[in-house]
Amino acid sequence: MAIIITTARLENAVKSTSLLCRLIGLLLCALNTTPAMALYDPPPLLEIAPARGCWAGTLTYDDYSQPGHLVTLSTRLFVAMSSPTTLTLQYDFDEGKRKHVYSYESMDFDLAKSEITWTSGATKRETTVSRIMSNDIVSGTRRIVFERKDKGVMDRYTLDLGATTMSMLKEEVSSSSAPHFRNRYEFKRE
Repeated sequence: MAIIITTARLENAVKSTSLLCRLIGLLLCALNTTPAMALYDPPPLLEIAPARGCWAGTLTYDDYSQPGHLVTLSTRLFVAMSSPTTLTLQYDFDEGKRKHVYSYESMDFDLAKSEITWTSGATKRETTVSRIMSNDIVSGTRRIVFERKDKGVMDRYTLDLGATTMSMLKEEVSSSSAPHFRNRYEFKRE
């Protein structure tokens, strides 16, 4: 008995087999998947969520090597949220002559404890905890003031966050003198 397979029958057999293989593959994929857990995460913290995005502006600082001499650098800032309460920041400082300096930070805001845990650096990481002194709306802009002691000096930060602008001022404060300017970031949304 000879088996005669025509070209049409062979093509139909291949089509049926490949369709069956596809269906089995889809079924195996469906059975082997896990539910998307991210769908159940809480929403971003309203106080800091507007910081997400791309920002362009400047950093002006009091030069440590020449006190009283202010230096201003063109700066870009990229902000994302790595959790509902954590801002992840990447700074790109333009020092001119095609030289760029980068900085990577994260700030976790725990409003219940009135604390901000701030981690700086990609290779040499340093973490500090600041105390939130106030968290208010001032002229339609979120203002969060926080302080931390760093190497025996009290640093005060004032973060102003609006829909299209963001700034952060750093001052050294003491009970015996007026606050001393250290630096100020000023950004506009790109």
